[in-house]
Amino acid sequence: MKRYFTVLLLMLMAGATRAQVVKMDINNISAPIIPKGLFFRDTGNTDVFETLKDSATSTIYASNLWFSGIRPSDSLLKFSYSRYNDTNYFNAYSTGPLSVVAGSGGGLKRDYGLGTNTTLQQNNWNKVFVVYKSQIDVFKTWFDCLMDPLCDTSVAYPGYRIPQELLDWPAHGDVSLDEDYNLSPFIDYNLDGIYDPNDGDYPCIKGDKYAKIIMNDLGDLNIYARQTIGVEIHVGVYAYDTFALHPLANTIFVEYDIINRSTDSLVDVVTSAYADFDIGCSSDDYVGTFPGLNTIFAYNADQIDDNCYLHQNPFDTIPPAQGITVLNHSLSGSMYYTGTNSFISGEPSNGISVRNYQQNKWLNGQPLVVGYTGVPGYSGATTTNAQFAFPQDTIIGGQMWTEVNSTPSSANPSGSRKMLANVNHTVFAPGDVIELDLAYVYSRSDTGTNLTSIDKLKTDVSYIQWFYNNLNPSNCYISSGGPLSLEELTANMLTIFPNPSNGLVNIKIDESVEVSRIEILDLSGKVIDVIKPTTNSIQLDNLSRGAYLVKMVDIKQRQLVKRLIRN
Repeated sequence: MKRYFTVLLLMLMAGATRAQVVKMDINNISAPIIPKGLFFRDTGNTDVFETLKDSATSTIYASNLWFSGIRPSDSLLKFSYSRYNDTNYFNAYSTGPLSVVAGSGGGLKRDYGLGTNTTLQQNNWNKVFVVYKSQIDVFKTWFDCLMDPLCDTSVAYPGYRIPQELLDWPAHGDVSLDEDYNLSPFIDYNLDGIYDPNDGDYPCIKGDKYAKIIMNDLGDLNIYARQTIGVEIHVGVYAYDTFALHPLANTIFVEYDIINRSTDSLVDVVTSAYADFDIGCSSDDYVGTFPGLNTIFAYNADQIDDNCYLHQNPFDTIPPAQGITVLNHSLSGSMYYTGTNSFISGEPSNGISVRNYQQNKWLNGQPLVVGYTGVPGYSGATTTNAQFAFPQDTIIGGQMWTEVNSTPSSANPSGSRKMLANVNHTVFAPGDVIELDLAYVYSRSDTGTNLTSIDKLKTDVSYIQWFYNNLNPSNCYISSGGPLSLEELTANMLTIFPNPSNGLVNIKIDESVEVSRIEILDLSGKVIDVIKPTTNSIQLDNLSRGAYLVKMVDIKQRQLVKRLIRN
């Protein structure tokens, strides 16, 4: 757990002068996050999307956002993108918000203007901001005690200091640099519009660990090929700490808020979730699409994952499937490429090639077609344009069109695959915001073959979409003070007695609550014990005297925290 520091004067935004690499590692997955948003690689290109912490096996080498649109005034193509080999220092995006005209927005529109970005802004925001829900839970109970005249915080929360992570939350921009004042959502306890944890305010986050970065497409001069737009992109990455076999334990969520800070409107906008999939060994992969689930995925081409390159580790038997699901839009299409044919399926190097892939076309402008590898003119391919690459519901000649079923299979060798989940948008006017929410879902079957992992992925993705639609808190308003959309558990649903206690503590849980786990935390938010859901009592013999927290988590991931005193 991170160390807490004594509260100093609260600043609107606490910046950092060097890049950070933060691991999203609160569940089974360990994935590095960097300030410029090239997921999931650190600055040394060594750590990737590790599907089981400390296993050294991974499924994704790189992932990022692709964006393009047409400026109607002169039909100019505007675009930003990053590829698998674009490191933190050679990226389509730079750090920090853009300078805008205060008050130029209104309603659902954000402020906009010339959209400039300086080196000072990049340095100030070259940081990943991380907050744990456990920190917020402790903070809320501490502040409730602070506001209660019958509660003595020096006794109930001895030595407590507001965590630096809460103080550093990037709620506001630097108005002296013409940054938008309201940047990141928070619960505004006193409804004054100013983020200050000393007034009871705290970040509005999702999941049990949340990482926030703010980036743009203007500031980095080392970018090789782009036509800048003037977008500011707020990225949130989060995950849930839940039991190992639950689909949430193998999922990382990424949410993009793409803000048009420029004075130009764009039309025919396409956003794409790009991924360079490497299922263990990158030399034997295939890809596919679940159109009905708005999901692209990769899997091993055969039943054994082997023949790895240097620094890669195989999954061996029953290799997994890795999916990326667009949670809040329908796919306009999906596209893949191998990087091996510079004229048809090679790496993009300019806006036209980026745009072709985003519109389900090959580099040479030919459309993706149904059958075989999807390249027109080859034996087994049809003349029917395809909306999705290898969809799991397209029947050709009595079978689905998949890479496994491609004929002749000898002419479709497995290998490294890159893929795009494409989403079309209409007009993107100044101040408009495009929200794009993704789920990276890893699935591996216990028995069967490489193909049974695809079946499990389909089931897991269906649950994750249901969870997102029904249980995932979504109404995080900028400086609103509004409640989360997820209904909270009420205090009377958990009873702890006697409290204070010299030893044994009894637990009573309301019958309407289906408990997932019970945790004992210290006042820093560190989990020191996990109790079975069926537990009716807690033995405190191993705890020293002092104050602790009991956190109950139900199967919907709702949480209720109560204070416990050990005498």
